Parts: sequence; structure tokens; C-alpha cells
Amino acid sequence: GLPIQRSLLKRAWINFKVYTFKALKRLIPITGMDINDLRSKFGSVDYKNVGELREIFVKVINEDLSSVAHKIICPTLLIYGGKDTETPPEIGERLAALILDARLSVLSEQDHYSVIGEGRHQVVRRIHDFLTPCN
Repeated sequence: GLPIQRSLLKRAWINFKVYTFKALKRLIPITGMDINDLRSKFGSVDYKNVGELREIFVKVINEDLSSVAHKIICPTLLIYGGKDTETPPEIGERLAALILDARLSVLSEQDHYSVIGEGRHQVVRRIHDFLTPCN
């Protein structure tokens, strides 16, 4: 994806949390804290639940594809939840601007999880409309 554009204050807060987590992780041998207890207090819901794939997950979400997005040459549909704070619609807007034939669809009442939960019928409709050629 693309990195989320955050305010200086938000970036500082995230960095504080990351470095606090890393410091506490190094203290585990001394404090006897459990790594899973630490993880439950830091990170997004996805990060907390990813389990053994955590290292890959972190690499994927931190990957910036803006330099290669322009290489996508087929029609592309991007679907985002309007209330998604994990991958907000502004990422979709920037990504759509980088892809030659991209269409962005924002489901205004959906968030990161409800897009594929309670909003799945809207996703199916958008995909159907995208794949059905106009007459």
C-alpha cells in the first residue's frame, strides 16, 4: 500500500509507542513479562491478532508501493471503508491517482472490518458493476 499521512503529533505518538514496546520487550528477561501480554497492549487489532505471521505483516503494512503503482495497466477497482482508520480512504485516493485506469469506491458507513462483514453486499455490487461492461 501507501503510507498513511499523519500529523507530526500522531507520528510522535506512534513512535513513542513503538519504542516503548521495543524497550519493554528487551526487559522481558529481567521483568518476567510475557511477550503476548505486551503485544496485547500495543499495536492495531490486526497486529495483535496476526500471530506467527507478525514479521511478514509488519513488512507488508510498511511497504510503500507508490513507485510501482503506475505499472498497473489493467482496470483496477479500489474499495475502501469511509470510516476505516487502519487504511483510510485517503490512501485509496492517492493510490487511484497513481494507477492509470483506477476507480475508487468508498463505502461511507463501513470501517476496516465491516467492509467485508456487514458491507460485503455493497462490495459484491461494486465488483459486479465494475466487471459488467456498459451497454
